[in-house]
Formats: sequence, C-alpha cells, structure tokens
Amino acid sequence: MRLITNISLVFLLVSCTNVYQQQLENSSRIESTKVKRLKVDRKNDLDKVIIDYPQLEVLILDSLNLDSLPPSIIKLDNLKHLSLVNNPNLNFEKALSITSKIEKLKFINLSNNQLSKVPDSFLSNTQIKSLKLSHNQINFNQLSSQLNQLPNIKKLWLNNNKINAFPDSLNGLKSIRYLYVFQNNISQIPNDFNKLKKLWELHLGNNTFKKLPPNIRKAKQLKMVFLNDNLIEFIPDDFSKKEGRIAAMSLNDNPLSVREKEKAKKYFRRFWLLEL
Repeated sequence: MRLITNISLVFLLVSCTNVYQQQLENSSRIESTKVKRLKVDRKNDLDKVIIDYPQLEVLILDSLNLDSLPPSIIKLDNLKHLSLVNNPNLNFEKALSITSKIEKLKFINLSNNQLSKVPDSFLSNTQIKSLKLSHNQINFNQLSSQLNQLPNIKKLWLNNNKINAFPDSLNGLKSIRYLYVFQNNISQIPNDFNKLKKLWELHLGNNTFKKLPPNIRKAKQLKMVFLNDNLIEFIPDDFSKKEGRIAAMSLNDNPLSVREKEKAKKYFRRFWLLEL
C-alpha cells in the first residue's frame, strides 16, 4: 500500500512538472506577442521575427547588408516605425513599394544609404508622417517637388547631406512642421520662406550663415529656430520689429561680438529661450 502511495506521489509530481513546463512555454509564447520594439542582428532572422513577433510597432533593421525586404513584412499590422539605416545595397524601389502597404507605418529611417534621391515608389507611402534621410546625398530641390505628393509628412531630417541651399521653391514642404537641416552648407534663406506656413521648428545649426537671416520671420507659425555653430557675426535691425511667432532661438557658438549679443538680448528680450 505504501509503495502504491509513493508511486502515485511520484506520478503526481511528474504530472505537475509537465503542467508547469507547459505553462512556462505558453507564458513565453504570450510574452513574445507583447514585444513592441525589436532590433534584428542577423538578416537571416528576419522571416522568423515577422512570424514570432506579430505585434511589433518598432523594427530596427540597421546595418544588415539587406538587398531586399521580405513581402511578409506587411503582416506586421501594428508596425509604426521602420529603420533601414546603413543598408546601401537594398533595392529601395522595391522595398518602399512593399512598405506602402503597411497602413500604420508612420516613421521610416533611410539614413546613411548613399541615396541621391528618394525612390519614386516612396511616393505611394502617403501614410508616412516622419522621414529621416540623414547622411545621404539628397538633392533638396528635387525632394521638395516630390513632397507635393506626400501631404502628410510633418517631420523631415536632411542633416549631413552636403546641401548648399534651400530649394528654389518651397511649395513641396507645405505640410512640414519640424525641419532638420543642420550640418550642411546652407548660408541663406530664400525669399519665399513664408510658404512654410505650418513650420514650427527649424534646425539650421552647423551651417555657414554669416548673419542672422531676416527671412526666418516670414514663416508665420515658426516658434523655435536653432542657428548654433554657424559663422554669424551680425544681427540685422529687421529683428527690432516684432514679426511672426518666434519665441525661442539658439545662437550659441557663433562669433558674435559683445555688442551684437547685447543687440540680440534687446531684440529678443521677450523670448522664453535665447542661447548666446
């Protein structure tokens, strides 16, 4: 009788252990579906990632030497952010045709890919609101005309693209609210800058401005301007008259004299942020 009891006890323990292991496996599987952000380290893992993590919202595929995107990526119904940094061999025309089918995708990072233009297939990605093109060779004039077909883009990064000037026409940037063009070779603001009617924030640090450009006052909604690390020596008297909505400005690390700094403090005394 005792032997039977002991055997029964062992049997019960083994059974409980199996149930516990099964619970662990199920828990593990449940947890995998809760993963929202993932960086893939090997391109051969990509197909498996798409299957195992269906709830992904952020997918980082940087520096994987990709030449294509698997069509199955459109199964990631909740994907909002896709990073393809440093994949210069990727067939972007085909890849961006695929991403246009991901309805919730709002941000795409194409930085450091030796791109001279945005592939035409990207123009079908009308759901995109934020586009990052840093460290490429983008033609700003050409991109501006393309953006006419992408009315939802609010944030645009074009830093480190060796850009010499704003586009001749700014019509293509009419929906932009945040524009990042720092670390280029820009020295002037075009006369039609007022066409940027929705621009809130402008980043022009590390360019080649020699004076504070008066035209920045023409963008009616512009609130913050970053012109740090330029060659600015002069604050034009145009700024003595209040125009527009600028209320924050960074001018630090410019060769401004004491006199020009005092002038800036006077002209911008009502700003909530002034960095000199």
